[in-house]
Amino acid sequence: MPSKTSNDDLRPTVLLVLGLLLILIDLFQFTVDRCPGRATQVDNHISRYGDYNPSSSPQADFLFFRPISVNQADKELFADIPGIGPGISQKIVALRRRKKSFSRLEELLEVKGIGPKKFAAIKKYCRL
Repeated sequence: MPSKTSNDDLRPTVLLVLGLLLILIDLFQFTVDRCPGRATQVDNHISRYGDYNPSSSPQADFLFFRPISVNQADKELFADIPGIGPGISQKIVALRRRKKSFSRLEELLEVKGIGPKKFAAIKKYCRL
């Protein structure tokens, strides 16, 4: 005679699945928190364009776990880098306009407010 499955038999499986989902959600949040500029970039894009379609934004090349492009980022995105505030981010954008683009990350040292120590701290968040 086949045995009947009750809800009590499924309870451990459901609890295991829910536990795994909670772990994945926490891992995702940790990943997003370690990704500078990502939340602000998406929020800014949504406020400008109404939706988030990566191909419709000049900042769309920003991917998880990837530093921001110093030749494409706007001042709001620069300001999201730890150690860079709105003042320095505006100076970075102004220097980039004068130069047309950066050819080396070390050119950020020309920005008033970015010395060798700050540059060492922020270069891991930047790329050409």
